[in-house]
Amino acid sequence: MPSNRIVRVNELLKREIASDLVKLLDNTDINPATVMVSGVDTTPDLKFATVYVSVIGDAKFQEKALRVVERQRNELQRRINKVSSFKFTPRLTFILDHSIEKGDYVLDMIKKMEEEHPEWQDDESDY
Repeated sequence: MPSNRIVRVNELLKREIASDLVKLLDNTDINPATVMVSGVDTTPDLKFATVYVSVIGDAKFQEKALRVVERQRNELQRRINKVSSFKFTPRLTFILDHSIEKGDYVLDMIKKMEEEHPEWQDDESDY
């Protein structure tokens, strides 16, 4: 389990990267609303950070958006260095995170099952 310091660093990085990414993506053909930073994992020595990025769209669009995000890495690291007091600015690596897609898929499955079986619905008159 990561230390409290690493947890705080991860949250700080997540917030800063998400905020800066919206500004940086405004100047590209990628809509910033389709890209979300879902998490950050920083190594204990703070030299490397893996940034998990969720992208709304098909697989081709997700790969394109990830490439655009990766091209912003140096600028993101520069901005993080400006606002943080880290001895080292972590080198960022971006990975597509499909967990939101999987969650949406599960919710869609539940919705379809409930539509097929209306008897499963809670009777709100009991409450």
